[in-house]
Amino acid sequence: MYPSYDKSKKRCKAARKTLTNVVPDLEKIDENSPLEQRVEFVKAFQELNNAYESLVTYDDYNDDMETSKALQEQVKTLENYLGVYNAVKGSLMEEEGEGGEAEPDFS
Repeated sequence: MYPSYDKSKKRCKAARKTLTNVVPDLEKIDENSPLEQRVEFVKAFQELNNAYESLVTYDDYNDDMETSKALQEQVKTLENYLGVYNAVKGSLMEEEGEGGEAEPDFS
């Protein structure tokens, strides 16, 4: 059974908070950041992205998107972090391909 729309919104809000706690300033993370920080960032971004993708499947989403500043901020966070996420994820995948230590699968 799928969660309610309200539970999905709470999940999305919590995921955004986690992401902005892990990396409050986008200028503080890039492909040269410490491995652990990059892994935490990728996982937090993926959770927010998954929560958002789940949220948009509900009919109520479109109505809320027009009126909810919080929801608009969550979408803006995704958009702002996307480029950094792709660069950081790419750096992790490159390291994995170089035969370094076994890293989590981010694909």
